[in-house]
Amino acid sequence: FWLKVVVCFNSEALLGMGAGVAALLPQAVPGDSWVQRGNGPTLRRLFGAYGNADLWAAYRRYRTVDDGHGYVSYDELPRIVSLPDFNLLFIWELFSKQNELLEAQELLTLICIFSSAKLGEKGRFLMAVFDASRCGTCTGAEIAQICAAVLGVLARCTGAVVKQKEVSALVREELPGILPKYRDVAKHAAGGAEAAFRQERLVGQEELDQLLTFIQAAYEELPVAGPPPPGAAPAPPPEWSSAAGGASEKRVRASVAKAGAAKRDGNFTSHSTSKLTQAELIHLSWMSRLDEQGVSADGKESHQAQVGAREASSNMSSVPSRRWMIIHGQDFPTIAKDLAGFRRLFIKSVSSALGLPSGCVEVVNVTRGSVVVEFVIHAAGRGGDARDSASLALLLEEQLANSHSALRRGAFAAHAESAELVKQLDRAATPATEEAHREQASQTDPPELELRQELRPANLEEALRRIALLEQELKRRDEIIADLRGDGDSWLLQ
Repeated sequence: FWLKVVVCFNSEALLGMGAGVAALLPQAVPGDSWVQRGNGPTLRRLFGAYGNADLWAAYRRYRTVDDGHGYVSYDELPRIVSLPDFNLLFIWELFSKQNELLEAQELLTLICIFSSAKLGEKGRFLMAVFDASRCGTCTGAEIAQICAAVLGVLARCTGAVVKQKEVSALVREELPGILPKYRDVAKHAAGGAEAAFRQERLVGQEELDQLLTFIQAAYEELPVAGPPPPGAAPAPPPEWSSAAGGASEKRVRASVAKAGAAKRDGNFTSHSTSKLTQAELIHLSWMSRLDEQGVSADGKESHQAQVGAREASSNMSSVPSRRWMIIHGQDFPTIAKDLAGFRRLFIKSVSSALGLPSGCVEVVNVTRGSVVVEFVIHAAGRGGDARDSASLALLLEEQLANSHSALRRGAFAAHAESAELVKQLDRAATPATEEAHREQASQTDPPELELRQELRPANLEEALRRIALLEQELKRRDEIIADLRGDGDSWLLQ
């Protein structure tokens, strides 16, 4: 009997936690105002066919026009959203500030809310949008901003009133009861519960899943949940996120023109088609040559491919390109359990997608953010491949944007879907406390780190000396193999 009483008491307590935030969702969509005003159903038809991949495509598009101030002009809007002009005007009139600018976070929130992505996918996307540190975890204040933004977008469609201060106060009140870890930190925080609410980054993927369970039932009753509505506009085409006009493609075309395309049989066309960009056609031409020359029938690298890999290793004099791939919505502790396997997967997938020997892709580090891969691309410089490292990096950026690319359809697809490529990582916004460093160190693979330290050369001269010795040894072995093959042929003739 007493066990039943305790279970019932605990169940009622859990239902009470988070009930305030969950109750705000239906309040933002009161009565028949959703249908009467018509704004909500219209936006649902415009973005209802968007899935999780389309959300991240829009995010990547926004990052190409982002200048740091957090707003989007009308000229920038069609570079983020794939819609006709009259639909863009509808969005602009409904959400713009004094008919001048759109808040970028509000724009991405409305795309997310009216899409047909799952609740967990929407939550992870919004965490990436509002995470100011870009380290994969949010503060309580940022969770409150997400709640206020979602309610604000819904209220724009219905005329309901949402006060951000009240939403923030409600989240601050209920968060300790939902997340025990947050409650413990808030008790011992130097500045008290308010300082913990604004500064402590304790809400990660696991905590997000806990929070979403409390609003799941209320969310499923909303008109933005479920599959696309009848008459929904078709999802944007796969190539829309890398369409002409973007800064990325202009850089790709300029770089490709400078490097010179690797032509096959002299029949390469210089005109792009509606399906493939010029850079992609060059890449396919190069990949076809690799298919013919680099891999044997049993799937193993041929002798010629191995020689090419050694040539690439000796061509390190060309300037490499350092990039950071930020994989949003991924749980870093899960990746850290098999960090060596993740590194191998990354190198194999990227090198294969770019048509490079695996030695041309070097992973420098893997850290939080949600998952940040720091890596270096080296030009191959073999077999007529004139692509420099900058061209290869831009091609990789295009592959991330295209859902039909080799990278997005291979073994790395689950990670590449929400990934973006950046030239520089904003370290200033990332927490640099000793505790954060200790946590990251504990989640990496100690044996691998020790091996990297042992293999790291003391200076450039030592590295070149090692490479020269390895080349001599490989040459000697090649000569032995050639002699053995020659003796075998002579024996066969006799």
